[in-house]
Parts: sequence; structure tokens; C-alpha cells
Amino acid sequence: NVQNGLSDNYIRSLQQDYRGHIWIGTSEGLNRFDGTVFRPFLRNEKDSASIFSNISEGVLNLNNRQLLILTHPVLSLFHFHSQQFSTVSLPTLQKTLSATSDHDGKLWLGYSDKLVQTDSSMNVLRSFPLTNSGKSTPVNMHRLTNGQLVVVLSDGIYFLDEHSGNLGPVSGFAALHQKTSPYLSYSFYHPGTNTLYAGGWTSGFFMINFTSGAVQNLQSADPESPLYAIPVTSVIKDSRNLLWIGTFNGLYLYDEQLGKITHIKKTATGQGITDNQVRCLLEDREKNIWIGTANGLNRLSNAAQI
Repeated sequence: NVQNGLSDNYIRSLQQDYRGHIWIGTSEGLNRFDGTVFRPFLRNEKDSASIFSNISEGVLNLNNRQLLILTHPVLSLFHFHSQQFSTVSLPTLQKTLSATSDHDGKLWLGYSDKLVQTDSSMNVLRSFPLTNSGKSTPVNMHRLTNGQLVVVLSDGIYFLDEHSGNLGPVSGFAALHQKTSPYLSYSFYHPGTNTLYAGGWTSGFFMINFTSGAVQNLQSADPESPLYAIPVTSVIKDSRNLLWIGTFNGLYLYDEQLGKITHIKKTATGQGITDNQVRCLLEDREKNIWIGTANGLNRLSNAAQI
């Protein structure tokens, strides 16, 4: 937390760079943890080489030379060689809602009315208007193992035809969507199992296996179940194939093979995580689980014993 050197306790994003350093985006600055100390990077109006904004909605590894930081209204790039920032001016002043890197080094950026593809130098290559998606907003984009591009919007999950620009519903999810009407806010794709996990503020935590075609709502209808009616904010699958689910009711560890759910939360005695509002998750190279909350950062270094 701030007592340990963080610039702010509200954690918005987590990323690990090629050197193993952990980057923590907060509401009041970007921070880097080198394994010993936190170094904050703050906006300095008098320094053009500082980060553009203190609010870091996301951090993305571009390559071993740069990090892309989702600041608004322009994006920020951190250059490892100079240890300085520069800004990225795209032909829109809209807030970048999502960003993901593609298999060939290109980037996909999501805006309220369009998807934008850029090259590795952030030059715009193509733009796809989201005219057929109603009032929904982009959550994330994922390149499947078969080459198809899946676009997760707040109102559903679609395939993007990159020639026509049209969005087509993912088979199986559309029918389930009609029953639950979720408002999706987060998604995670696990290429090893060709499976997409998507959750949101209401009515569902979904698993779609693109190999078998199986579509499931993992959120239980039983009020006694730990996974009943929880807003999902973040999901990762760790190196042991255990699913970590961040929610507004703490953290859930889900062993899909055993069907076992472990609930990790803040307790009255101060044990567990620092806040039950989990905002982001990361597994680092040493297999530690990092948990960003609305009131501090947690590192679970003995996750294998949970």
C-alpha cells in the first residue's frame, strides 16, 4: 500500500515486463516494483517525458522495448532504453477502453464506437465501426488458435469478419445470452485449452470452449453457492490450470477438474486480502499470484498450498 511506497491504494492494472519487474497502474500514478522497492511514475506538467496521466487503466507489453499505458485522452508509451515516456496521438480523442496485442505484433484498440488495428509503431492500419452493436462497448479482443478474432462487447461475444468488418454471434452463446442478458466487463482467453472466460456485473460468468463448442454459465443459480450473483472484475488461469476469479466479494479459486471452489477474502481479524473489491490479477514468472484491490496490492507467494 502507500505505506510501502505505492503512489495509491486503488489498483487498476497489473503487468510484468521482460525483466521480471511488476508494473502497477493506480488512480494516482504508475508504479514499478523491482522485487525490493516501488518506484512511482507521476504526471509532471513541466516534463514532456513524464506519463501523460496519473490514471493508468491498463498496461500492455508491446515488446522488449516499450510498454503501452492506457491513459486518457492520449495513450502513453514507456521506453525501456531511455526510462522515459512519450505520447501516442491517434485520430480520436475518445477514451481507449481496451487494448490487446496480436500474434504478429499488431495491436487492437477498442473504443465506444469502433475497433482500431495498428502496427507495432502505433500507426493506424484499419478501423472497424461498431454500428451493429447497439450501445455496447468493447471489453477485449482475442485471437484464437485457429486465427479467428473474437470481440467481447458488453452486450455479447462475437466473431469479427476482418474483410467485411461485420460482427457475427458466437454459436451457442447467443441463446445463453438471451436467457441471462449479461453486461460483460471482463474476459480472458487461455490458448492452451482454446477457452474464453467472460464475466460481468450481472447474470453470468461464462466459459466457451472453441474446440468442443461447449458453452457454460459457471455462475450458480443457487443462492448458497459461492459463485452466486457475483460481479466478475478479473480472471486468470494459472500455470497449474487453476482459475482465479476476482469479484466484488473477494477472490475465488476454482479447480475445474475437482469442482472445488476456495473463497479468499478480507476477514474481520485482518487476515486474507486487503479488500474484497478485487480489480485485477496477475501470475508472475515465479508463479506468485498478484491481487490488485480497491485498497492495496497483495502477493500470494504460496499459492500452491491453497
